[in-house]
Amino acid sequence: MKNIIEKYENFGLLHGFLKQEVRILIGLSGGSDSMAMTLLFREIQKKYSLFIMAAHINYHLRGEESDLDERFVKEFCFSHNIPLYILQARIPDDVGIQKAARDIRLEYFKKLKKHYKIEFIALGHQLEDQTETVLHRIVRGAGFTGLSGICPVKDDIIHPVLIFKKDELIEYLQKKGVGYRTDQTNLSNYYTRNKIRNELIPYIKKEFNPNFEHKLIEYGNLFYLSENYFKQQAKKEFRKSLIEKNESDVIFAITHLKKVYPIILFYVFREAWSCLTETDKDFYSVHFQDIVGALESDSGFKEIVLPDNVRVMKDYHCLIFRKIDKYQETNRETIKVLDSFRKFFSFNDKRFEMKKAKQLINVGDALVRPVESIVPIDNSVGDALVRPTFDKNTAILDFDKIKFPIKLRYRKDGDRFIPFGMENFKKIKNFFIDKKVPLKERDTIILFCDTEKIFWVSGFMIDQRVAISSDTKNFLYIKMENSEDIKNRAAMRFKN
Repeated sequence: MKNIIEKYENFGLLHGFLKQEVRILIGLSGGSDSMAMTLLFREIQKKYSLFIMAAHINYHLRGEESDLDERFVKEFCFSHNIPLYILQARIPDDVGIQKAARDIRLEYFKKLKKHYKIEFIALGHQLEDQTETVLHRIVRGAGFTGLSGICPVKDDIIHPVLIFKKDELIEYLQKKGVGYRTDQTNLSNYYTRNKIRNELIPYIKKEFNPNFEHKLIEYGNLFYLSENYFKQQAKKEFRKSLIEKNESDVIFAITHLKKVYPIILFYVFREAWSCLTETDKDFYSVHFQDIVGALESDSGFKEIVLPDNVRVMKDYHCLIFRKIDKYQETNRETIKVLDSFRKFFSFNDKRFEMKKAKQLINVGDALVRPVESIVPIDNSVGDALVRPTFDKNTAILDFDKIKFPIKLRYRKDGDRFIPFGMENFKKIKNFFIDKKVPLKERDTIILFCDTEKIFWVSGFMIDQRVAISSDTKNFLYIKMENSEDIKNRAAMRFKN
C-alpha cells in the first residue's frame, strides 16, 4: 500500500502536476483505473491541500448497465465527500461512437475546468493502455509520432496512473475494500482497440517476449523525447514558411516548405491541422504522404480532402490548409438576389453601380467609343463581336440577353460559362487555373448569374452569350469597386 502511494506521488512530482493546492478534475467512469486514481488522490489530498472533484458521463449506450455505472459513481463520491458532476449524453447513430464519446467527454471536462478554475484534468489510462495505444496508432498509420504513446502530461491533461499495470490497481482497490464497475463491451473484439488488447498483446507476450510491454514503453519514452525536439524545430519552420493564419485558413509559401526536412515537415503540417481542428489527433502519415505528393506535383493545382472537413490545396506558390465550414462562415453573405434593375447595391466588401443606355456612353475613366468597341474577333462565331474598352472591374453587356432575377454568389463545384470570344463551355475552376488566379482569391471572386447562366466572372471576363454586338439595342453597364476605396475617397473629400 505504502509503495503504490509513494510511486504515485513521485510520478506526480516528477511530471509537475502534483503540487500544493492544485485543483484537479477527475474523469470518473467507475472502472478500476479511474477508481484507483481517485482513491490515490484521496490518499495524498491532505498532504498537498488538493482540491479534487469528479465528472461522469452517462452515454446511455449500454442500457441499464450505464445507469448502474452512474449510480455506483454517485454513491462512491457521496461516501468519500467528493464533488461530482454528471452529464447525460446521447450519441447519434450516424457517427463513430468512440470519437464522438471522446469529443463529448473532453468538451464537458473543459467547461468544468474553466468554470471551477481547474488546473488539470486527470484521466485513468494505465500501462496496458499505453501499450495498446502505441500499437493501435501504428496499425492505423500514425507513423513516427504515434510511437510516443500517451504523454504523462499534455497541456492540461494528466495521466497519473500511467506507470501502473491494471493488476496493480485492482489489487490496490481490493486491499482498500473498494469495488469497481466492468464494461463488458471491453471484452468484445468488435473494435480494433479491443482486439489489440484481448488478442494481439497476449499473443506477442506469449510467443515472443513476456516483457514486451515494458520494452515498448521504454521505446515510447525515447520517441516522446524525440518528438518534443521535432516539435520545437517544426515551430521555427512553421513561422518561417507561414504567409497567413486566421480562423479558417493556414497558408504557407511552397518555396520554403520544399526546403524543410521531411520529418519536420510532418510536424509543420500537423500543427496547421491542429490550428484548424483544435486537436492534433486524427492526422496520420497517410495524410502527410498525400500532401507531400501534392506539394511535389508538377500540376499547378492539387486538392487533398482530410477528415473533419479540412482541405489542403496546392496553388502555384501557396499551400493552403482550409477548414471549410469556418471558411464559409467568414464569407458572410453567400448570395444576393436582384429581382429587377438596381442602380446601386453592395455584396460583402464590394459595391456595384449599374447603368442602362440605348447606346455606348462615356462612363468616366472607362470611356467607350463605338469605333474602338466594334472589333471583329472571329467570323466563325457569327457577326462581328464587340470588345468594349474597359478596365477589369467594368462590364458592358447586352441588357436584353440577361434574364432576371440576377444572383450574385461565389463559385461552387461544376460551375461553367462560355468565356467571351469562345464557342464552348469552360469550367470556372479551369478558367481560374488558366488565368493563374491564386487559390486563396478564387473563393472571393463574385459571379453574376441570371436564371440560365453565369454571365460575368467579376474582375475577369463576361460570358459570350451576353456580349454586345452591332445588333445590341439596350446596353447594361456594371462597375465594381471595393467599399473601402469608396469610404477612403469620401474621407479625403471631407478632409479637403
